[in-house]
Amino acid sequence: MMRVGSVSSVDGSMARVYFPDIEVVSYPLQVVWNDTRWMPKVNDQVLCYIDGDRSGYIIGKV
Repeated sequence: MMRVGSVSSVDGSMARVYFPDIEVVSYPLQVVWNDTRWMPKVNDQVLCYIDGDRSGYIIGKV
């Protein structure tokens, strides 16, 4: 499932994301790297792919 939320914390190559529509903070999500090695910052709005088994990825900034 694809979701948009705002980054609540960053730790290494992982980040937690707050989804305001369901009022939930995610478990740590892996950031998908591209050629620019972009890392989100707290409060950035990001697009996430969430899998049903507690795994997921941050695809990029919205």
